[in-house]
Amino acid sequence: MKKIWLPTVIMLLLLALPVLLLYRSHQQLLSMEETQLQEERRQWQLIDRIEQLKKQEEILQEQNALLQQEKQDLVIRAEKQVYLTFDDGPSVVTEDLLALLLELHIKATFFVVGANPSEYKESMMRRIVQEGHSLGNHSYSHRYSTIYSSKEAFWQDFMKMEDYLFEVTGIRPMLTRFPGGSRGSYSNRSMDVMEGLRGDMDRLGYIYVDWNVLGGDVSSDDPDFFVSEVLRQVQGKTNATVLFHDTAANREILQAIPLIVEELRAQGYHFAALDPKEYFVRY
Repeated sequence: MKKIWLPTVIMLLLLALPVLLLYRSHQQLLSMEETQLQEERRQWQLIDRIEQLKKQEEILQEQNALLQQEKQDLVIRAEKQVYLTFDDGPSVVTEDLLALLLELHIKATFFVVGANPSEYKESMMRRIVQEGHSLGNHSYSHRYSTIYSSKEAFWQDFMKMEDYLFEVTGIRPMLTRFPGGSRGSYSNRSMDVMEGLRGDMDRLGYIYVDWNVLGGDVSSDDPDFFVSEVLRQVQGKTNATVLFHDTAANREILQAIPLIVEELRAQGYHFAALDPKEYFVRY
């Protein structure tokens, strides 16, 4: 009986041996592939980590550049400074004015009105913000007889403009300028109203801004007059807030501004948009 089964067993073993060898080879191959996959995962993890470190380095470099810029800005703020401000826009002049400021590498401040008929006013408001200028609330209607008739009338008009600016630009400016100024000739006729409004502004955290240099564009249309007036009034001031008007009737300011900028830069002045956290002028 044993002699009958022995060849059979031997034959079965011989048949099974290649299968076993193939299985063992397959297992070794799987193990090698797993090892290779693990090594590839480690390499990809290392690559990801290197990329993360590069991004972190870029962020740190950007933050350092911002800190250096802020430091430089603080130094500039300590020097002689000019703030160009433009009331009553946007208008048909605004687009050319923004292009000029971009060409001159200057940031300015725009105190805008909501009731202007300009068909481009909303796109101009957005450009003012997008191009890094300061945006201020200058009332919706700019009608003295209405807004200064009572505190309630003023705030109704003012908040209408604030809501409109938020809808158009996505911001609610804390910077504002009273039409006619905080102590202008018309506001003096409503002294009790104005006194209350100035107190309200301070209490609510708004920053109202006046000016200490008149651009002359209300009393004249002569660019040479604008230049001489601004240069005359800026003399002796460390911080000069210049009032111009962004209206269709004041296109001549486009001729005067480059001359003003050139001369004042030669005198060591720098130009910036108003930042109420750093400086503002009031009567």
